[in-house]
Amino acid sequence: MRKKIFYSINFVITFLLLSCSNEIDPSKPLPSFEGINVDKNTIFVLDRDDVRYHYIYAIDTVKNKIFYSYKFDGIFLGSIVYNYSFDIDGLYVNFIDGRVVRICLSEGKVGEFNIDSNVECIGIFDGKLFLTPCKPGLKNVPVVYSTYDPIRHIFSSVTLPEGIFYPTSYYTSNNGSLLISLSFYGEPPELYDFTNNFIIDSFELTKTFNFIGGYQLRENYLLGLYEEKENTYNIAIYTLNYDNGICQFDYKFSHIEDFMFFDFLIIDHWMYLIGRTKIVIRDINNNYNIVNQIKLIDGGENSVYYLNNFFWIPSQQYNGVYKINPDDLSVEVIR
Repeated sequence: MRKKIFYSINFVITFLLLSCSNEIDPSKPLPSFEGINVDKNTIFVLDRDDVRYHYIYAIDTVKNKIFYSYKFDGIFLGSIVYNYSFDIDGLYVNFIDGRVVRICLSEGKVGEFNIDSNVECIGIFDGKLFLTPCKPGLKNVPVVYSTYDPIRHIFSSVTLPEGIFYPTSYYTSNNGSLLISLSFYGEPPELYDFTNNFIIDSFELTKTFNFIGGYQLRENYLLGLYEEKENTYNIAIYTLNYDNGICQFDYKFSHIEDFMFFDFLIIDHWMYLIGRTKIVIRDINNNYNIVNQIKLIDGGENSVYYLNNFFWIPSQQYNGVYKINPDDLSVEVIR
């Protein structure tokens, strides 16, 4: 089938770490690497499955080959961000001890960000690299976020009024307003108009959502996690329309499956629900019915990445990466 891709060519699916660790010795020296050449067909994939070593694979998606591996010995990684159009020569890495570094790809040098707080999550938002601090989301407690502009090489800050914002998903309205999710410790998430600086309080959803991860926003969809019964979590999907401070929702379906770490992607009229160990396809044009699914053999600690019409998932079992075709979920191992 012919696919229409709605995301930028370097769209990366990032799963969040919901707690920060300080168990790693911050005095451990940062590694250095060889310089590499990249282009718009390069994708970086994080493999976190090993108990001692974490790896980042640089993959040529045209030649189907891993052409360089970044090995971290005893330095554990939480997430990575790379976007060719955002910073062609910069790979950003968030360690689980709260540090953030930029790897200069052409030289292999690793430079650490000098910021005041430990960082839980990084992502590209509003044209900058957003760094979410390791703090619980609390009502009426403002949080300061560091941001980095790679073009001007400038750090700045943004203050949000309460909760915690994970800069991995957002909604853009027809008039250009950015809508984000604020997460709270022990409370349902909220929606916040980032462009106009106010909390959206005039909407109702049919499910009571848990605080874990907040809402996921993609295109005109909202996905939330709710507790079906004690310690059993399911997801619910709504379509979203936002204009002039008013949110309108249309409930579509619930997915009765544990997707504790989840994301989703819209390609043409297909919705891909992506968990740590499973990918499920639903047909938007056919009442969101399930049309295919695949269980991942060893994707439990890793994220799913998307570039050039394929999913890319690290595989410790094969010392490589799974390349998955979204059309039929067929799998090829890349080394």
